[in-house]
Amino acid sequence: MKVSLAFLNIIFFTFFSSHALADNVELNNKIGVKLGKKIDTVKKSSFPGLYEVTSEGKILYVDESLKYIFSGNIYDIDKRKNITQERLKIVQMIDFKSLPLQNGIQTIRGKPKKTIVVFSDPNCKFCQQLEKNLESLSDVKIVTFLYPILSDDSAIKSRDIWCSQSSTG
Repeated sequence: MKVSLAFLNIIFFTFFSSHALADNVELNNKIGVKLGKKIDTVKKSSFPGLYEVTSEGKILYVDESLKYIFSGNIYDIDKRKNITQERLKIVQMIDFKSLPLQNGIQTIRGKPKKTIVVFSDPNCKFCQQLEKNLESLSDVKIVTFLYPILSDDSAIKSRDIWCSQSSTG
């Protein structure tokens, strides 16, 4: 397994650093200023001397002195698992209850026992196939949020869908 020189520098520095920032709020502010980004969370990582920083749905690691930043995955060799990816799954989770379901296009089939949320671009062939597959479900409420990202006319098509009579009920 190859280890980068920058990673070895981080390891060396974090083990021999004498300046620990005990206050996460202070660390959060300092990191935000240094990176010029809004920092969502700062917490001690499972790796001694490193802090896990979440910002814009991504995970970065910084040492206690804020001299080094590490952008990449940390692996637990013994357990053979990617620690960063496991944390990223948690960081990027969206609380279903926080979604503004009332703002989506709602399709109700039968007496809904479950709600499914779909994010869809009008130009996405995979989205269109998913929508066809969802037609076979019964007793379900499907809430579709238009997410026009594939091309310029995706936004125009999304607007037309939102403004059509059939999308209101």
